[in-house]
Amino acid sequence: MEPLPRFFPLDRATAFSDGIFAVVITILVLGIEVPSTDALSDAARALEREKLLHQLLVYVVSFALVGMYWSQHSFLFGGLRRMDRGLMVLNLFFLLPVTLLPFVTQLMGANHKDWRTVLVFAVTNLCAALLVERLWKQVAVRPEIHKDAETAMVARRIRRGARIFALILISSVLVSLLDVRAGILLVLFMPIAYFFNLTRDPLGTSGAPSDEGD
Repeated sequence: MEPLPRFFPLDRATAFSDGIFAVVITILVLGIEVPSTDALSDAARALEREKLLHQLLVYVVSFALVGMYWSQHSFLFGGLRRMDRGLMVLNLFFLLPVTLLPFVTQLMGANHKDWRTVLVFAVTNLCAALLVERLWKQVAVRPEIHKDAETAMVARRIRRGARIFALILISSVLVSLLDVRAGILLVLFMPIAYFFNLTRDPLGTSGAPSDEGD
């Protein structure tokens, strides 16, 4: 019996992953319900507005998170020379929580006063964050699959960010016990900080910490 190839076609993995990200970020908007056009009392209209604003908030948070994941994923694949089977399997596992985001986003949007929906949302993103960390660790410790030392440096920075994000997600659940909306807004801090740093210093090498202890 012939052994399986050690390396997986990088172009196919990239196309498959980008296709999933494109679908996920597109169908997020489907979780926003159109407000009722029936004649409603002032109190009912106020509730409809509150529900719509909550759904829009949840949509923005999820859109920003998917954009962050896609950006990190693009950096990872752009720094690869080739992909081995282990990295291919890890990538598939990472895409699993990403594909769940439209469902958990809609769940959280439909239950704007239930902290347990924030818990489900946080756990889903926690899985994604931990798998991002594992993906980049695999790249950092395998010089035969990444292109250069800069890729390893980027890996250290994103791994550190993934661990910070995990703490933010845990904190968001605790905050949501007091205020669901505040817990959701806390999650938004991570993609905002990520994209701010990306535009200020696009993961360049100048002044980057070495993080030798990682």
